[in-house]
Parts: sequence; C-alpha cells; structure tokens
Amino acid sequence: KDTSSLSIIEKEWIAEHPVVTASNNTGYAPIDFVSAGVPAGLSIDYLNLIASKVGLKIDYINFGSWSSMLENAKKQEVDIIQTLSKTEEREKYFNFSDPYFKVPIAIYGRSGSARINGIDDLNGKNIGIIKNHIVGAGYQQKYPDLNYITYSNNRQVLMALSSGEIDIYPGDVTAINFTLSQDSVKGIEIVGEDHVMDNSDIDQRIAVHKNNPVLMDIIKKGMALVTDEEFREIYDKWIKPAARNYDVGLSLQEKRWLAEHKTIIVAAEQKTFPYEFIDKDGNISGISGEFLGEISKRLNVKFEWAGNDNWHAGFEKFKSHQIDMIAVVTPTKEREDFFIFTEPYMKFEQAIFSVKGKQSFTSLESLAGHKISLSKDTALIEFIKKDYPAIEVIEAEDDQEALNMVLVGRTDAYIGDIPFVNSLMPILGSTNLIVTGISPYKMESAMGVQADLPLLASSIKKALADIDPLTRQKIFNKWYSVIVEPKTDYGPILYVLGFSILISVVILIWN
Repeated sequence: KDTSSLSIIEKEWIAEHPVVTASNNTGYAPIDFVSAGVPAGLSIDYLNLIASKVGLKIDYINFGSWSSMLENAKKQEVDIIQTLSKTEEREKYFNFSDPYFKVPIAIYGRSGSARINGIDDLNGKNIGIIKNHIVGAGYQQKYPDLNYITYSNNRQVLMALSSGEIDIYPGDVTAINFTLSQDSVKGIEIVGEDHVMDNSDIDQRIAVHKNNPVLMDIIKKGMALVTDEEFREIYDKWIKPAARNYDVGLSLQEKRWLAEHKTIIVAAEQKTFPYEFIDKDGNISGISGEFLGEISKRLNVKFEWAGNDNWHAGFEKFKSHQIDMIAVVTPTKEREDFFIFTEPYMKFEQAIFSVKGKQSFTSLESLAGHKISLSKDTALIEFIKKDYPAIEVIEAEDDQEALNMVLVGRTDAYIGDIPFVNSLMPILGSTNLIVTGISPYKMESAMGVQADLPLLASSIKKALADIDPLTRQKIFNKWYSVIVEPKTDYGPILYVLGFSILISVVILIWN
C-alpha cells in the first residue's frame, strides 16, 4: 500500500468507500472469467493488485452476460469495469484509463473452410458476434447489411461455429485460442485477418462511470504504482499457458501469420543420419527434426515433410514454391536471392574419403586433376569449383550414389562428414572407404525459408534463438551417442571417427 500520491480528497473518498464493486465476466478467459466459482483472469489479478496499492478492496459482481454487465454499469449498478474498450458511444457514460493490454482480432471459421480475404467474402455468411461487444458492434456499425447472429459469450459463439449454426466468428484471438485449448470444441481455425477494427487489435482499459471521477483518478494512480515486473508476472500466469509456456517475442503480425498458417511444408533428406532422416511414420527425425520440434513448441505450428526423394528434389520443390522451407541448407551468396536463412544451428568438418589400397588424398590440393563425386546442388560444389577449379566435380543424385561412384572407381574421392558416411556404410555394403584427410571446409547448416515468407522466417529465427544451450547439447548428445556405437566393423574408416565426432560435437554445442 502506497497512498503518498493520493490527494486529500482521494484519501477521504477511500475512507468513506473502502470496498468498491467491479464487473466479472463469466466467458472471457483467460482475461476475465469465473473458475470454481471465484473471479479469475489477468484483469482480475491486475485490478486486485491496483486496489492493494491504494488501500481499496474489490467485490466482484457477475451479471450473467457481457451485454447485461454493460447496461448495468451504465446505470451505476457497479463501480468499475476492468475490461472495456473505448468507443465514442461508451465515452458518453464512462471515463477510461490508459490501455493496459492489447488483444489481436482475427476471423475464425471451421477447419478447411474458404479463406476470408475481404469484406466481399462475408456476403451470404452467418456471422457470430457477442451482443454489445466492441468487435461485433464494429462490424454491425460498418456493415449493417451482413447477416449477424448474437450470443452471450465466447464459448456459445464457438459452439455455434463448430456445429455449423454460423460460418465465421470475428473475435479476440487471445480469448478464443484459450477457450479452444481448454474446451472440447474442435475443428476451428483462423480463416482470415480482421477487416473492420482499426489496427486489427483492441485495447483493454479500466472504466468508471463519469459520475465518479474521483474513483477513476484513484485507479489511475494505482495503475502507475504497478511495476513492469509485477504486470509481467500476471501476464505470464494467464497468457503464457495459453501459448504453451513459450514467449519468443513474436510481433502481432507474426502471430497473425502463424495463426493462419498452422502447417509448414518442409523439404528434408530421407537418409542423412544423424543430421536428418525420415522415420517410419513419415516424420522428420534426427538433429534437424529435434530442432523443428522445439520450434514447433514455441510457435504452435506443425512441420510436415514435403515427401522429396532427395535433397535435389527438395531444392527443386523449393524453387518452384511448392514448399515453405528446407530444414538443412548451407547458406551461400547465390542462394540469398530466394532463401531467407536462419543462423546456422549445425556445423561439421568435411573429410576426404577414398578407397582403401588406392591413391590417398590428404588434402584438396592433392586432388587436382582428379575426380570427386558429390550430391547435386550441395553448397560444397560451389565452394570447390570456386576454390579448387583443377578438381573435376561429378554430380550424383544423392550421397549414396556419390559414394558408390568412389567404390566402383568412377571417381577418386568423396567429401563429406564422418558420422553421416559412417551411417551409410551398412547400406553401401562395403568397408573399403577410408578417411585420408580433412578438407578446409566446416559446413554450416541453417534453415532456409522462402524469401517471400518474411514473417515465417523471422518467427523461426526468434524460436531458434530461444532454444537454450542445454537443450541443444542434449539434442546433439542424443544423436551422436547412436553413431559412436557401430554394430559393424567398418575397418579403417573408424580410426579417426572418435576424434572427428569430438570435433563435430564441440562445434555443434559451441554454435
């Protein structure tokens, strides 16, 4: 309690009115609702904190519906409304605080229904709204000829949408997503951006009747005493659980984009163990799969494999805009025209592999005048052609074919990382490949997003940056622990395996 900022008149008012009443909405979780018969939510905790700062106590009154609450507040049947957006009409009755919370607005529909790209798409649709709520009122005021069906609270509208009674529901993303996560209502998703409300979001304010200006002044001073840390604690308590306990600092535009694009199509290699492979259920697995899983938790989206046969096929799908991103790609200058890259999340040494008993190549310089085979479209091809033009590069469909070229003598060497090649040895059915040298290249792998999807790219960057070093280390340790226990004797290839893995793990963890 800190009453030093209060005037004498304000202190006298509190002494005469130590208990004030405030509205309580039953259906506006997680902002303002009832839990086990007790008022709960962000605005409830916030108002209670404000009251404690200035020496007031709050009694909450529930009027059954939003519309009833607003009408009773106009009649001064309640002292405070703790969640009310300001409009010209409402300013006739109430004084308002500054905004303390903003909520985004979007249009919801049944999963798989047609997108709402503009007001014209609303013609012929049954639109669900909450009676006297600012969003519904805004739509009715601007487009009175559309077909509206009114309800008392958020859950009623969502049930009507799920059952087909209405076609769309323009509403508060925070409250709707919370209700969907807590309730049994299924098959609902965002189908379009809001086209009516200014800035596509609404402010939440505290309101007091104009006949009680002293109480409004007291509330404003109490709000000024709430610290950023105190409000953050309340916010995290109520809003973060609805977002699965992750807050990576997404902008409003990023949140809207992700809410409208819940499935992201990703190209991934089928057999580049341990970095990336496709499991028996068609899911992306390995190190990249683990990172995608962590990002999925933070962004609340699903990553779906594009079904590409190999990296080249995935790259072609990417260039033709059939997919959204590639999970493992090496950033190069040439690729910046059509990729937005994240920061690299994997780095690994590139070794020189050749056939046991034939000429050994200890460096790339020693390969001048010789042939090497690499999987087509890999960044290493660009680097070697530029830095070592005397080496002839033969492009294969994938790494397995490139290694087979070395084994049958079509090429002299292959450049790649030891753990990956080690994982292919049982498939190749040969132990004749050995490591003869280490190249100067440490390949960096990032995630690459379509250049025309900047909001997806920026969201993934934020989520990736939020993955802490301990989580990263656990991912790397998990997959490298599989590699270092080979079940087949691969002969000389393993003589540098332990050292190379150590180098690779250190690089990965450091990054």
